[in-house]
Amino acid sequence: MSDGSLSQEEIDALLQGVDEMATEPAAAPAAAAATGDLTEEERNTFMDILRSELSSAANTLSTIISKKVEIINPTLEIKSPDKTRDDIAGENIQVKIDCTEGITGETLFVLKKGDASVIADLMMGQDGTSPPAELNELYMSAISEAVSQMFGSGLNVISAKVNRQIKVAPPSAEVMTSSNELMLPPGDKIVVTTSTLSIEGLVSSNLVHIFSFPLVKEIVSAASVGTVSYTQPQAQAAVTPMAQPAGPTSTQVSVQQVQFPALGQGVPGVSQEQVTNISLLLDVPMQLTVELGRTKMLVKEILGLGEGSIIELDKLAGEPVDLLVNNKLVAKGEVVVIDENFGVRVTDIINPMERLAGLQQK
Repeated sequence: MSDGSLSQEEIDALLQGVDEMATEPAAAPAAAAATGDLTEEERNTFMDILRSELSSAANTLSTIISKKVEIINPTLEIKSPDKTRDDIAGENIQVKIDCTEGITGETLFVLKKGDASVIADLMMGQDGTSPPAELNELYMSAISEAVSQMFGSGLNVISAKVNRQIKVAPPSAEVMTSSNELMLPPGDKIVVTTSTLSIEGLVSSNLVHIFSFPLVKEIVSAASVGTVSYTQPQAQAAVTPMAQPAGPTSTQVSVQQVQFPALGQGVPGVSQEQVTNISLLLDVPMQLTVELGRTKMLVKEILGLGEGSIIELDKLAGEPVDLLVNNKLVAKGEVVVIDENFGVRVTDIINPMERLAGLQQK
């Protein structure tokens, strides 16, 4: 019968067990490893949103310039402002667009000057093979509009993910000859994403999209609460016509934001070229107006008009008349007589650059 004391063998066994416990590695923390103050989960969430945004932006730009566009293979880095400036060299175009409502923060697009010239040239109705070496105000406006449209479509994706309506400030585009001119977001660290931009046979380059660090944190934080759960009330289950399986009367249901594929994707047998084909618009009615001339009159002059009054217009006899489609000048012509009706013979088509300039003046 034992007196309650431990034998030497038992003591040695206990000491060996203590040594094994002491040498076991500490358990890994439950939180995901952080990467530059973004956890792995936050990084993955933002990259998923970014890929959807870029896909939408590519479709939008493709529609604008009538060329196949791809913006793929995005990468993400958290850098200091100095490191970012060191990595961006040469002549570039930067377009600054800040989010002002819904989510707030600064963003900056940077693309090579030559690539921006091609995009602007295509927007002007040219073929993009001989873009101008120097970008005038008209071309800069076209670039600013293209980036604004791209980011606008991408914001729709972000808005759906964070379940908020997002508003942005007007874009600001500038030619950048030195990296010191970069309009970087404030702070000692920023989020820099780089993607491969390709435009059908014309461009194969990089598109840099820079975000302020607080903006990225706000996006992933808002996106993480986009999934909620609720308990189905018992009364609602009771009126369901189908028989319910045995078990609890309330179930946990996961509710998430619905995600639709981008237009032109995921539709069997339909290519992007077919989606953007101009033939889809051929049956859209438009109003064509022939303008003989214009003049300005005072109210008392209009009230004084009577039969036989003559109104002098601002055009000379024999000068071409204007052809307007939906009140936008598209061509000029001369008046002719067809049987007993007036007609217009088109003599000149307004080129795309002049048309765009006319739109900006209105």
